Amino acid sequence: DLLTPDHRCGRDAWKPSPWTGIVDVIAGDTVGFGIETTWDSVTHIGPGLAYLAKKPVGVELSQWDGDGDWVKIDYKGPITKKTTTVSMTTPPGQYLLRVEQIYPSLGNESQFYVNCAQINIIGPGGGTPTDFARFPGTYKVDEAALSLPVGEEHVVGNDVRWEHGFLPYVPPGPPVWTG
Repeated sequence: DLLTPDHRCGRDAWKPSPWTGIVDVIAGDTVGFGIETTWDSVTHIGPGLAYLAKKPVGVELSQWDGDGDWVKIDYKGPITKKTTTVSMTTPPGQYLLRVEQIYPSLGNESQFYVNCAQINIIGPGGGTPTDFARFPGTYKVDEAALSLPVGEEHVVGNDVRWEHGFLPYVPPGPPVWTG
């Protein structure tokens, strides 16, 4: 649901998680997410996005619910890669890394696959993001980026595919910050 905290990191995943570890990431490194199911990949087409949110001063990362400013660090579409690169100029510190894959459909029936990881970015920093997102709040239920554009739908078996390969698609949220 775009209008609840579940849109931050997944269903009930926005709640603080003291039992989850924090992974060190060197600025400039590529990071990825795996899928632990009986399927080994995302089987539908749709845009993939990645965001970072730096934890507030004076709060333990494991106790923070992610309510804050998120900077978009990557966008991939139409075929989602499972990796993203953290900019060399990302300010060092502890962050939530949010990955999302959107399965756009006709009308307001799109599906969002969202997850977060706790990371500690190590590096020289020097960059200053300026455009931010908030979850919930950034995406609007009726915005064009969350629905299949008219004329794009193409049914293959039971699966809807994009007829023109995302050519007219503009992803939701702020622009990608590259450092």
